[in-house]
Amino acid sequence: MNETGHSNAPRPPALDTRGRVETRGDIAAGDEILFYEAVWNKRSKARLQASTMPVGYRVIVAQVVWESYGPEKAKHSLTLRVRESSGRDPINPGRVIWRKNMQVWHNRCWRLPRSDESAGEKGRKEKYVA
Repeated sequence: MNETGHSNAPRPPALDTRGRVETRGDIAAGDEILFYEAVWNKRSKARLQASTMPVGYRVIVAQVVWESYGPEKAKHSLTLRVRESSGRDPINPGRVIWRKNMQVWHNRCWRLPRSDESAGEKGRKEKYVA
């Protein structure tokens, strides 16, 4: 806190989610998603303490290339191809990144509506999109 009693923590970004559907777990290969994540100071040992704050936030728009489920640990993971990124330490477009589903959903996530959603189907059958 600063001398006025306000937190020095950076605020999460305001996102333009028009035309997108908020999602919590129904992400499939081929979806384009929008989410933000906290960026931490990697050099600071204080990051390991529970009282530390992120140094900023990064907004990511990415296509889900691969979606998998590890039954031994009961965890989902996503392979994402970045389309756009902004904020603190943005990721270059075209780069492939890996995130656990809980990392993506933690701060809310939005996806573009699927073409087959109007027909009442929830997910897609394919697992890999090039």
